[in-house]
Amino acid sequence: MIEKFTHYFPYRDQHRPLHIYLPDDYYLSERSYPVMYMMDGHNLFYHRDATYGRSWALKHYMDQSDRQMIIVGVECDHDRRLDEYCPCDVAGGGIGGEDINGYAESFLTWLVSDLKPMIDHKYRTQPFRESTGIGGSSMGGLVSFYALLAFNDYFSKAAILSPSLGLCADYLANLLADQDLNPDSRAFFSYGKRELARYPDGQALAQAFCQALEDQGLAATYYVQSNGWHNENTWRRQNPIYMSYLWDD
Repeated sequence: MIEKFTHYFPYRDQHRPLHIYLPDDYYLSERSYPVMYMMDGHNLFYHRDATYGRSWALKHYMDQSDRQMIIVGVECDHDRRLDEYCPCDVAGGGIGGEDINGYAESFLTWLVSDLKPMIDHKYRTQPFRESTGIGGSSMGGLVSFYALLAFNDYFSKAAILSPSLGLCADYLANLLADQDLNPDSRAFFSYGKRELARYPDGQALAQAFCQALEDQGLAATYYVQSNGWHNENTWRRQNPIYMSYLWDD
């Protein structure tokens, strides 16, 4: 089932829409659940809510699988999505050449210090880092990777699909080198094969970051989706793949 409500985000003075997936028997059981926080929550579950009319169909996947967890889909700031999901400032990095004024640190600070405690209070969660993951695609993949590095005390798993790594690759590399990361962490990177024809640097960056994570003792993998593009249909096809890598023993 999907529950929808808003939660206040003071940095932007917004009531941010949330899209929450719960197992169908949630209100009939007493068990607690791991939680995955995912970006662009409006694109996750229903085609009717998705920006381009196609979702990840994540509810369908979860309902058909035996995977039991809560997924918190956090809707983005539609006016400043690039800023919200970027961990650093990037001159001329916007779609139209405008500057990106990254406030991912403020966004994630709100997520772990305000949103997560609310979710843990409202629902029967397993609040521990080993039971908490994060994920997203494109800029959402970028901020998910940043979260694994900078907020590793909270997140042990990250689904990093089609990430916009080139925007701040040096910043992330320096951050990774400076962090003392918990080896009980997993990172799943992916791109679509056809997507890479337009973004050839993506593969080299993802592979380099995987190696750097592995050098610190973390588990990391890089996956290329055959016939995959930079779109929701491609990310939908990866639902069972990243879920299995991140959550299965």
